[in-house]
Amino acid sequence: MDNHPAFSCTGIVAGYRRKEVLHGLSFDIPAHSITGLLSPNGAGKSTLLRILANIASPSAGEIRMGGLNPALRSERNDIRRNLGFLPQNFSVDERMSVQEFVRYCLWMREYPAARRAEAAESAIAAVGLENSSDTRIKELSGGMRQRAGIAASIAGSPKFIILDEPTAGLDPEQRYEFRQLLSRLRDQDDPPTILLSTHLVEDVASCADHILVLGEGTIRHSGPARALTDSGDRSIDALESAYRRLLSGMKNTTTPEA
Repeated sequence: MDNHPAFSCTGIVAGYRRKEVLHGLSFDIPAHSITGLLSPNGAGKSTLLRILANIASPSAGEIRMGGLNPALRSERNDIRRNLGFLPQNFSVDERMSVQEFVRYCLWMREYPAARRAEAAESAIAAVGLENSSDTRIKELSGGMRQRAGIAASIAGSPKFIILDEPTAGLDPEQRYEFRQLLSRLRDQDDPPTILLSTHLVEDVASCADHILVLGEGTIRHSGPARALTDSGDRSIDALESAYRRLLSGMKNTTTPEA
């Protein structure tokens, strides 16, 4: 897998209720990168993430994940075992404890049974919920519930991690801790590829290597984070300004990796 882009999309078209929302998207996401997907509401972001997570299929176009084709059942199963996904609004049996929920998600990915408890405990500790491991999901605050979802997506060290608005419901301190978690994941010997979807520039300013900007169903920018601004300035203000310019239709850019 590592000799290929983590995600390679060509001509992706998709929609719902006879309305096309993705208009021929083509882009690559480098392996082992943290990629920020910046997108306003209604731009087709959730549809794209569901396709990348193999929950939905495009009406046209091709996807490869680490060189594997999710349209082929044998390769799709391999991808599923190596993919952690946090939807924007995830559903869960709220009678489950945090530990049971994370272990259930590992079971869904066919993670080895003998290692599930340890993997769940490690992921729960990584998001700071070790003292709430036996607490039922329904008893958690909104921020704690979100952190349980993040734990489920990173448990077992999947190669691909897709996070849709992961900081929703988190307070400023928890958002900072989340960014620190991303940094620790990136510093591993064999780091995963993380696709982080958000409409908050600050969520990607400090940690994203690569940025995609999605606007009105088209890719407005694809390239290294430093290339989003003309000067290479990665401050929040500079990135915010560049993001708004792209959404206004002033320019579309696709910049290769250095």
